[in-house]
Amino acid sequence: MLRSLVSLVILCCASQAHAWNDMGHMVVAELAYQRLTPAQRDKIAAILQQHPHYKEFLAAERPAGVPEGQWAFWRAATWPDWVKHHQESFSHGDWHYIDFPYIPPGSAVRATDHPPKHQNILVALPTCVDKARATSGSEKAINLCWVIHLIGDIHQPLHCATLFSEQCPKGDAGGNDSVYRIGGHRTIKLHPMWDDLLGKGPTPTTIAHGAQEAQTAVAANRSEVTREEIAAPTFESWAKESYALAVAYAYTNGSVIPAVAEGHKDASTLPAVPDSYAETAGLVARVCIGKAGERLAGVLGQIVL
Repeated sequence: MLRSLVSLVILCCASQAHAWNDMGHMVVAELAYQRLTPAQRDKIAAILQQHPHYKEFLAAERPAGVPEGQWAFWRAATWPDWVKHHQESFSHGDWHYIDFPYIPPGSAVRATDHPPKHQNILVALPTCVDKARATSGSEKAINLCWVIHLIGDIHQPLHCATLFSEQCPKGDAGGNDSVYRIGGHRTIKLHPMWDDLLGKGPTPTTIAHGAQEAQTAVAANRSEVTREEIAAPTFESWAKESYALAVAYAYTNGSVIPAVAEGHKDASTLPAVPDSYAETAGLVARVCIGKAGERLAGVLGQIVL
């Protein structure tokens, strides 16, 4: 995967690389939905109808022409982010990520001094899968939403890596506290930039377009994606794939060390990434999204047998 991504597709996406905001998560959900059988879709729709926020959120604001079950499934992928701002008792911030430490070249910081938090996505995801299988009613629906969302999150490279260095001794929070200069004069904060790589403002049209782009990207790397799945089919292996991509593409393998965001207001003083950075990141994101959709469908198939 790492060897082939840069050459991956200029054929894949000629559009501007604008993933894991609502748009990214809904594209993952759509890719999985396409792979589910009608019976599986019906079972999932019935489960989600038991969700305490079904009418308030999952089924709300449905666009014309989108079936209720499909819309609720798309929205289920975003519910764990929505509850952060609407009902905090359902929110679990530490579940969304794992901070595998990345130490850039030349730093004397030791990775062993920065183990991941005890609560993290590799603890939460298998727990939610088990509960989505074993429980019923609203508890089953809530855990199903978490499964759909977390499988998207674990494929966002910066949900699985955090830079530690002398300049950033507490870590950069998965790129949230790191900045680069791009395009000569623009400042980018790493994590939000990667979150938005599939664009914003999800609509049925943009979701369908994003799904097609991700499918094209995966198809262009099918042999590598299949090899990864055979060699590394566990949640932990997915997280380590994402970590490797974060190191290689978000953090440029250490060739350009990002600056600490705090105190940097003048873009001209920031380390500059290559002009190809955003385009390459967009291609990486689409492969990640495509893999997430395929893998989510497989996990859901085990939950709704």
